[in-house]
Amino acid sequence: MPTMSGFLEKTIVERFPHIQEDYNERITDIAQRHPSLGELFKQHARFRAAYVIAQLFIEVSYKALTGHAIEVELRRRSAAFSLMCLCLGIADDLVDLPTDFDNRMGLGCLALAILDYAYNSVADDPDANRRRIFLKTLSSFAADAIIAGQQERRYARERQGSLEAYIEITSKKTTLYTRHSLHLSHSLSKCSPVLIHPIERLGHSAGMAIQILDDLLDAKTEPIVSGQPITYPSMLLGRGERLDPVHSLLERELLDAIGSCRDLPFPDDLISLLVELQFLIAMKPWM
Repeated sequence: MPTMSGFLEKTIVERFPHIQEDYNERITDIAQRHPSLGELFKQHARFRAAYVIAQLFIEVSYKALTGHAIEVELRRRSAAFSLMCLCLGIADDLVDLPTDFDNRMGLGCLALAILDYAYNSVADDPDANRRRIFLKTLSSFAADAIIAGQQERRYARERQGSLEAYIEITSKKTTLYTRHSLHLSHSLSKCSPVLIHPIERLGHSAGMAIQILDDLLDAKTEPIVSGQPITYPSMLLGRGERLDPVHSLLERELLDAIGSCRDLPFPDDLISLLVELQFLIAMKPWM
């Protein structure tokens, strides 16, 4: 069965190989600065969706706004935000994976090493305006991530089994990566302030579509673990119900994302990326 990670990896390898190359270079650099974490980097710092989604949307939306690829220096600097997204992905592992104390402590150290690297790369930027943009983005992302985490705690405690509750919590999760990535690319591109409106709509809809698709795929492949958070698609399957409402929501969010792209000056690459996702959804691999 296709997976979200598999789709992202295929897309990166075929269309944006430099993203993986940049990632490997940074992870190698961080591991060399913290040799005691070498084995942990091998186990947990593989090419991950949290980093890929952020960096991919920064670069593709930058081109959609300006008409040209992001400059190499700016691309490398923007990885600081994607590394922070990676830290959040590692934090998710602490929640989702049945790990023992040793692994939990190791994951915490790994996240701190990556976060330290990300902030230092911003602090070392000689461009004061760019440094201000990155710091503002990192702080805003952290604040929204804390709010999302608190809401997910409540969602998990209350086990709310409605589509409305699922939409509310989903709108706070992966949209973190897409919304803030797109805001960052808009700030870096120095484009018209008017374009922030389609950028915000796109960040919401694209993040929703990615998270819903991931939840649908996981619902068919991952067993429900007692005491672990459960998604709405998994809940439906557990009750023997169909996934049609979630599939309809997914299709609607993706169409909204493509529609928002068309309000940007140079949307072709961005639309192409979302259409690839549309093909995967049309297969309905969770059926």
